[in-house]
Amino acid sequence: MKNVFSKLLFYFLTLGGLLSFAQVQNPTLAPAERVFKNSELTNLVATLNVDLAKEKISVLIYEDNCHTIIPTADLLSCLSMPSLIDSFEVKLTSVRTEYCGSTIYEGSEDKMPVDGAKIVVRIQDNSSRLCEDIRPALIETEVNETYYARLNPGLVHNKYLIYSKPFKK
Repeated sequence: MKNVFSKLLFYFLTLGGLLSFAQVQNPTLAPAERVFKNSELTNLVATLNVDLAKEKISVLIYEDNCHTIIPTADLLSCLSMPSLIDSFEVKLTSVRTEYCGSTIYEGSEDKMPVDGAKIVVRIQDNSSRLCEDIRPALIETEVNETYYARLNPGLVHNKYLIYSKPFKK
């Protein structure tokens, strides 16, 4: 039944065009437990939020040693709170559905060259995907940050790859 509904929704979005931001309810995306920074797996976790009404994408990256954001059964007690490592909030610039049914949210903000960073966020929500290929996660997020370092002159590029739980069929 879910598969039939997903296909109908996919055909509606494909044939009828994309819905406007105000017509779609706001998807709040689940916490992500696999965070790569510059191709290295870290012990960080992230929360993702796409606010279609305000046209904003928010990505918060935490160091969560006690697993309070994504709980696990193996820790009985811990006194450490999650600490915010990085946060990104950008203007939502596009929402589109690709041919396999995944929804792609893209946003960017450019405050360079005047004391700021250029941030590009791309979230791919594979929860309504129709193709039978293998994706690394239900929700894939890529955050690219570029800024000018004043102490060690030159451009600094950081790339976060954030994955939610993989598909379970």
